[in-house]
Amino acid sequence: HLVATYTTVRKSTMKIGQWNLPLLCMTPLLCRNSVEAFQQPIVNWNHHGQHYDSPTSLLYSSPQDTSLIENGDDATPASRRNFLTSALTSGIATAGVTFFAPTNQQQTAWASYIDPAQTPQEITNRVYLDVQIGNDKTPKRITMGLFGKAMPKTVENFVALCESNSYAGTTFYRVLSEMTVQGGAIGDTSGLGKFGTSSFTDGKPFEPDNFNLQHTQKGLVSMVRGLSGAVDSRFFIQIKDDSGWADDRYAVFGIVQDGFDTVVQKIEKVDVKPPSNRPKVDVVIVKSGVIPMATQDIDGSSS
Repeated sequence: HLVATYTTVRKSTMKIGQWNLPLLCMTPLLCRNSVEAFQQPIVNWNHHGQHYDSPTSLLYSSPQDTSLIENGDDATPASRRNFLTSALTSGIATAGVTFFAPTNQQQTAWASYIDPAQTPQEITNRVYLDVQIGNDKTPKRITMGLFGKAMPKTVENFVALCESNSYAGTTFYRVLSEMTVQGGAIGDTSGLGKFGTSSFTDGKPFEPDNFNLQHTQKGLVSMVRGLSGAVDSRFFIQIKDDSGWADDRYAVFGIVQDGFDTVVQKIEKVDVKPPSNRPKVDVVIVKSGVIPMATQDIDGSSS
């Protein structure tokens, strides 16, 4: 609690220039009650012959047992209660000083969110994926426009993978109806999309450029993140316009321009195997590549 209180005040002084000295001087006062509470002896609890050093461990040991109160066991939780009260008081005081202290300095904006439905992003590259669904004899094409200015490194990776036809043979390994279709796990033969391979040195994953673009439009393409939070070759296509659950978690870097109705939505409708939601029929990317920008205007309209 002491560390948390000091850290809060210290962060406040970074943002509130002329109040630095007063805030730092208040830190010992805000923490005094907490120190006194810690100095009080810890209560030893004896309940039905079992020894506990706090009421918390007793309650977790027998959550349904109310005899502690009914039988009047030898326990005085005053010190713990005092500590909680002082901690709450200090927290409220610190928050009050932090938020109500006057300041002439502008607060830092950590992120600038952009709604691509309201502010269309410049398309710098176009790529395609030819997809074969089940026993379909002829693959169908998904064409994507990529936001190279907003997401340069992420787009560079995706373009390189498409241009080298690295996606050929990979699958759409997970389908969440009315949410996403996920694919592109290069190098993973399990069919479960456990990992992918980037276009960079040794295929290592990397951090996406940012998470500024919001998931407000169907057809948006985002990178799938691994357990470490980094991205590789895996991606997903958004099915519904409003997918706010993905904001701040996944990096949007493009949008489907052609093939959403004829291919993406058909993939979304295939039967899946729970709990992995893997399609029961193979949904395979048979070929990938790059489309010259000469055939496409910057805003994504055909020319």
